[in-house]
This record gives sequence, C-alpha cells and structure tokens, in this order.
Amino acid sequence: MLELAITSMVVIPIILLGVTSLFVTEYNLRAVMQDYAAVSREAQVAMDHMTRVIRFSDNAQIAGNTVTAHLEPGHLVYPSTGLAADIVYTYSGADKNILVNDGSSWNYTLANHIDSFLVTWASPLATINITAKKGEARVDLQTKVRSLAAA
Repeated sequence: MLELAITSMVVIPIILLGVTSLFVTEYNLRAVMQDYAAVSREAQVAMDHMTRVIRFSDNAQIAGNTVTAHLEPGHLVYPSTGLAADIVYTYSGADKNILVNDGSSWNYTLANHIDSFLVTWASPLATINITAKKGEARVDLQTKVRSLAAA
C-alpha cells in the first residue's frame, strides 16, 4: 500500500506538469498566431491602399518617409471635393505607423506595427516594400504597381 502511495505521489505531479506545459505552449502559440494575423492584415491594408492610389496617380513623389500621389478629379473617390488632390502617405518610424492624408484637413492612421517602409518610383513603375512586425510575428510584402495615368 505504501508503494502505491509513493508511486502516485511521483506520477500525478508529472502528469499535471505535462498537462500544464501543454496549455502554456498552446497559449503562446495562439498569441504568436494572433500577432501574425494582425500584422499581416495591417501590412496588406496599407499595401492595397497605396497600390490603388498610385495606380491612378499621374505623378508620385518620394521624399524621405513621405510619398505623395497626385490624383485628378474622377480618379477614385478621394478627391471628394471634385478637385485634384494629393494623397500623402507618411511613415513614422518612431510610432511604427503609416499616416495618410487624402486631401482633407486631417491625417488618419492607415496601418500600425510597420517596421520599415520603402517606396521607389521610376515612372510609371512604383515598387512598395513594407515590413510589419509585432512580437515574434513578422511579415514582408513587396509589390510593383504601374501608374496608368503616367504611362
């Protein structure tokens, strides 16, 4: 009887430790997957927005961390005034986000968790590189877009 008690005192903690370890591992994996989904979504939204605007711009200018794309009236819905407008994207390395001003008087955040941002322009082709990072999750996106108006 004493042997059974000693065996159970050794086996039960090992089983409990294994079950606890399994739950901790699953919790950490879930956190990494949620971070990956978040940064992937943020980077893809920024990429899609910039691709759409640059495609219809007749000129894109790059100065440091700022990209300005000029849209004529009727191209997309951004010049809501019906006048030509400049869509301005600004990358803030300190805040790790991309801000956009769509011709109105205020900026809004297009994407967060952006680790690096680079746009190169060789008319009519723009190359956009975005790296988003949160925790252990990292997403690298690159696309090339041809400006239809500048072609």
